[in-house]
Amino acid sequence: MEDLIKEVYEYVSPKPQVIEQDKAKKAPAKKAEEVPVADAYAGMDTKDFKEIGNQIKAILGENFDFNSVNHPGAPDLVSMI
Repeated sequence: MEDLIKEVYEYVSPKPQVIEQDKAKKAPAKKAEEVPVADAYAGMDTKDFKEIGNQIKAILGENFDFNSVNHPGAPDLVSMI
């Protein structure tokens, strides 16, 4: 259940993709194209999924750290929801 909560939260709060470039290489002549993030739910009706994700986001906050609940004595993620 915790994995599902994490998945729906990350779906409505995607992290920006960072593309590292080797500084030893010469800068490209043209601007690098942004690689679109693959949507695992493309073509599916995600209205309810987004609604639940936004509700969880409202409960947990904007930048919730899931690592903070993975240590002994931390509150259970499911009970927080």
